[in-house]
Amino acid sequence: MHDNDPEVLQKEKNRVLSRNINDKTSAPHENAPGWNESLASASEAAVKADKSPGSPGELQSKTVEYMRARRVEEGDGSASTTAYYSRDEVKGPLSGAQGKEEVGDATEDSILKKLKELKGKVKADRGEA
Repeated sequence: MHDNDPEVLQKEKNRVLSRNINDKTSAPHENAPGWNESLASASEAAVKADKSPGSPGELQSKTVEYMRARRVEEGDGSASTTAYYSRDEVKGPLSGAQGKEEVGDATEDSILKKLKELKGKVKADRGEA
């Protein structure tokens, strides 16, 4: 979708005018050959997707194929979209923080016990009995 960006509109118009009619970067919707999402508004794209006979999964896979074909055509190549790292690393004071695996070990009884202990400490600090 163009979001009223004149650069996107001009680039897409030039691409459409210079392309082969049978290329793989035509509209991803089979029920709308030649339709160009890049030249459409957000509401037009939403209506087109709603009227498409395919399931959301089918639309998703067709969109991925379409985007890959566009990347190859635009010279971005077919570079991998897979990250080469397992996860983000946190550096600094939070690097030793415990993760969600440890949180799952807490039971209702252990939480209530800890709350009672804390409540007792607060009362002792206040001088209450």
